[in-house]
Amino acid sequence: MDVSYVRNLVSSVIDELGGDSYHQRINKDAWLITQGSATGFIGLAVNDEEEEDSKIYVRFRIMKVPLPKALPFYRRLLELNHTFLGIASFSVDDENVVWVGAGRRIEDLDRGEVVSLIMFTAIFADHHDDLLLDEFGRQYAIQ
Repeated sequence: MDVSYVRNLVSSVIDELGGDSYHQRINKDAWLITQGSATGFIGLAVNDEEEEDSKIYVRFRIMKVPLPKALPFYRRLLELNHTFLGIASFSVDDENVVWVGAGRRIEDLDRGEVVSLIMFTAIFADHHDDLLLDEFGRQYAIQ
């Protein structure tokens, strides 16, 4: 599948969902998105040598890791990952920020899959940021 087609597809889906892909574009392969209290982005990881091996991904920042409660917190993330059935997952970056994300290869990608990928991840992020902040402390919210 042609990456330029996927870029146009993502832009049109953002517009269809009520966004403004022109103003939300960070660069040619990334767009800023929000859902409720969650902020994230849609990105393309382009493999220039084999475009069909390129990937689309959606990621939302959730909160900072509550370091004093790290062990029960990580346990909770793993329990939640288990309920996502492989569709999305939590991760932690090198700045101790928790993300929820999902992605797939662009090969055979269609409009419905882009909508589902964005909406599923966005809804999970918006729901789980509140859930985890209520459970572990609002002081870990990302400002």
